[in-house]
Amino acid sequence: MPEIQWRGFDPPSTETCALRKAKDGWRLEGEAVIHGPHPGTLTYAIALGPAWVTRSARVTGALGARRLDLAISRSAAGVWAVNGTPHPQLAPALDIDLGFSPATNTCVIRRLGPGRQGQRPVIAAWLDTEDWVLKPLRQVYELTGPLTWAYRSPTTGFSTELTVNNDGFVTDYPGLWAAVPQEGGG
Repeated sequence: MPEIQWRGFDPPSTETCALRKAKDGWRLEGEAVIHGPHPGTLTYAIALGPAWVTRSARVTGALGARRLDLAISRSAAGVWAVNGTPHPQLAPALDIDLGFSPATNTCVIRRLGPGRQGQRPVIAAWLDTEDWVLKPLRQVYELTGPLTWAYRSPTTGFSTELTVNNDGFVTDYPGLWAAVPQEGGG
């Protein structure tokens, strides 16, 4: 069962995450502790199909006075809903992107797989931490080395190069997150 810990820089945070094989796909589970101007804790659990397509996500917790309890689902027909309310603008999205965590990059990187050259455009259902609303986010991933991916979002104008480990977890997301070295050198 692969696990990772991250340190976040903007805002300051710590996070733990585990990837588990499920009977019908995968589960990604974690907890982020935010130390910034609105401190709090967020937990998440994401269910993915065998091809790494998001089926559901649950995000709960609090940041300052804001309480979050989001039950997010994606039907087999591609219909997204948040707490039972359909969000048709998210229909083309295959992936969830939790804006407060690097964990969800793992899902896309695992789905795209190693050895695929060229730019790979995707659309994610992005939980924007500015207003905590799920929005479509165009993204482009490109494998640039055995463990590096160029990432950019034409929607936001953001771009960077991600370094990942053999499990597909981001180990360096410049300026935002870095993996915490495990004791014993692992």
